[in-house]
Amino acid sequence: MNPRYVILCFCILLVGAAGIAYQYARSGQSSTPIAGPDFSRFNLSSFERQVRHDLPVGTSKDAVDAYLTKLKIGHSYVGEKNDFGIADHTFYTIVEDFTWFLHITVDLETEIHLDKNEKVDGIKFNVRYVRL
Repeated sequence: MNPRYVILCFCILLVGAAGIAYQYARSGQSSTPIAGPDFSRFNLSSFERQVRHDLPVGTSKDAVDAYLTKLKIGHSYVGEKNDFGIADHTFYTIVEDFTWFLHITVDLETEIHLDKNEKVDGIKFNVRYVRL
């Protein structure tokens, strides 16, 4: 058998596994509950639902900061104008190593957007990295 063919097949399987892991992570089919600041045990969908529940639209900037600090989630806040002259008013976080089946882990980036009165007006979640 041609070694290039074997390598190509392996790469295709690897990409397919990463795609399946991503879909699984987004579907919330894991049964692992949220419990404490051990993010390696969180279910990604449950975490997203919990954050949206705990930080509804209208939550103050101070309450968001206190919530993220309580959960020991590293975060930064950008309230100044960006390079385009637009005020950002956004908390940025990255929670690393959400563990899924077959030791596949993902990192979750969260953007908590605030309005001009520094109240939550939206939350955006992005899976940033998938590692096997």
